[in-house]
Amino acid sequence: DCSLETGSFRAGALEAGSVTVETEIGEIDGTDWSAADVALSAETGGITLAGGAVNGTLSCRTEIGEIRLSGLTAGALEASAETGDVTVDQVSAEKIELETELGSISGTLEGAESDYTIDARTELGDCTLRDRAGRTGRTLQAVTETGDIDLSFTHP
Repeated sequence: DCSLETGSFRAGALEAGSVTVETEIGEIDGTDWSAADVALSAETGGITLAGGAVNGTLSCRTEIGEIRLSGLTAGALEASAETGDVTVDQVSAEKIELETELGSISGTLEGAESDYTIDARTELGDCTLRDRAGRTGRTLQAVTETGDIDLSFTHP
């Protein structure tokens, strides 16, 4: 566990049971993490996590800042930015919740769109997804108040 008032946190090739990183002002940046659960929180600052596997829940929250996740697998993924974009690239999880109040949600998810039960909503913006029931237990919720939702899938 790590808690910072100011300053950034960077770690590569991290293996742990549970990981919690909190910062009031600063970036959180990780590569190739392997953990049971990961909770990342930045009041002002972005969160970037590239590569790795989280067996349980990967939770990323920021009040002001972008969230960028790539090459990850997780049991469940929760990414929430009050002001900032949420971007995913080659991400896989059974349960995915992506949310932003002022910002866009974009990127690529592993699998086919038909694998997911989808709940996608934007109050002011464009959305490339339609709500649908999936053929597996995977769920995707993508919600933004002001911003676009532009998600695609690795398989047609």
